[in-house]
Amino acid sequence: MERVLLLFDKDNPFWTPELVALVGEDSGELECLLTKGLLKRTPCGNYCLSDHGKNVLLDYAYECGLPVSLPEEAKTNEDDAVWATRFRLLFDNSFVGRWSLKEYRQNVSLSFFPGLSRRETWARSPQEGLKWVYPDHPMVRSFKERYPDTGMCARRKGLPDPKKSKPLVCRTGLARRPPVRPGSFSQQI
Repeated sequence: MERVLLLFDKDNPFWTPELVALVGEDSGELECLLTKGLLKRTPCGNYCLSDHGKNVLLDYAYECGLPVSLPEEAKTNEDDAVWATRFRLLFDNSFVGRWSLKEYRQNVSLSFFPGLSRRETWARSPQEGLKWVYPDHPMVRSFKERYPDTGMCARRKGLPDPKKSKPLVCRTGLARRPPVRPGSFSQQI
């Protein structure tokens, strides 16, 4: 029963029997926790921690030496939170990598450079649907030609010298545009 209680955290404040089953736990534990006053039902039918449940969760986490971040249901859109938890669980269950690292983080804003407009980043058409066009932008292509190393190889080389990058900035038209800043993509789902 403690294991199901430990599922509740800041990124996963709401659970359903289906979600608990996806984790491989007994979904009937939700009703047991509800009966003991550790959980409460939301108007949408999901389960969340009661105030008593939050205190017990803190005790369990302390006993087990686990870090815990308490859910903040009032600040969270319930449908979005359930959807994000389901997505993460399905993603976790589908991962079959052998010697690699997978870290899934919810509600993260990812930075990229150059920060192009939405129209220069995504395109939508009835034939192709949503398409990522950022890599095809002339400015991005010229950066990739000048700095072809990506991933771990790029980390070993360090950051490029800004003075040596100035000709590239002028050649690509970056200097004639409004100030280009890093862009961000919020993957709140």
